[in-house]
Amino acid sequence: MPHDLNRKFKRSHFEEYGLPEHYPIPEVPNLLFYIQRNINNNTVVYTLNKDKNGCVNQELPLRVYWLIYKEGGVVRELNPIQTKLAYGYKSWVINDNVFRFQMVSYDQDFYLTKNNCDQFHVSTILEEEVMTISNIFVYAEDYGVFPQVKFAEFFGAKAGDGFPCYKKVQF
Repeated sequence: MPHDLNRKFKRSHFEEYGLPEHYPIPEVPNLLFYIQRNINNNTVVYTLNKDKNGCVNQELPLRVYWLIYKEGGVVRELNPIQTKLAYGYKSWVINDNVFRFQMVSYDQDFYLTKNNCDQFHVSTILEEEVMTISNIFVYAEDYGVFPQVKFAEFFGAKAGDGFPCYKKVQF
């Protein structure tokens, strides 16, 4: 459901916050959430990583890769620097249907959980509110080798009622 929020509530509703209206919404199987940046519309996608038996991979529950829209939406794996310093994650198994993880660049707990409809989603707590994440927009200024992140915008739904939710985190 959260992945449909941008369509349901029109992306222009969120544009005032920084998310460009013309950025594409990924259409990939097992999508959990995605990250887009102000630098370009290439997108980092986080999908459910299943093993050969169709179960969530216990060691790496998320698959993370790029969709390079400037090259027609080609899939490209993260390079080692991106994995270690920016978009990679570390995870812990709580049980077969619940995983806790943190992105390497952001000290925040996220939870991969299965809902009542047997679908997995990612949630976190921001400003004391639990939200299911659909996408994150990162605004950074380019100051040399590594861009300096100024803020991140989290889009999704409130965990309790499913209403659209937006949180902005300043860095």
